[in-house]
Amino acid sequence: MSYGIICEGKTDFRVLQNLLRGISENKNLIVNPLQPINDEPGGWGNVIDYISSERFPASFNFNEYIVVQIDTKESDEWIKGLKNIGDNDSDVTGFIEAVKTALINKIGIEFYNSKQENIIFAICVHDIECWLLPF
Repeated sequence: MSYGIICEGKTDFRVLQNLLRGISENKNLIVNPLQPINDEPGGWGNVIDYISSERFPASFNFNEYIVVQIDTKESDEWIKGLKNIGDNDSDVTGFIEAVKTALINKIGIEFYNSKQENIIFAICVHDIECWLLPF
């Protein structure tokens, strides 16, 4: 079993890598950095570019699962019509679903539908890495 991670930064990768290895109880679990790699810049724009490109489907040639991590602080810049949730936490679930829908549209609905069981979204809300809170 192997995972590829598309995320905003090297720190996000390290945290997700360790979470996956801890959850699986396999310290040798194969976890590949897809974005950013080496000294490439990070950020949400590069995550969007990656999942919108041919590199995303090709990622499944070497990874069984792909994790897509993205912050939503500036989601209104990459999701037309979706305002950042800000301090209004009355509909976090709805907001996350709207973000997921936007990401799925960037990936491509047909491809997503064929691989949805192998794609994991780690969506951050409220300027914090809230995907860490359960851990």
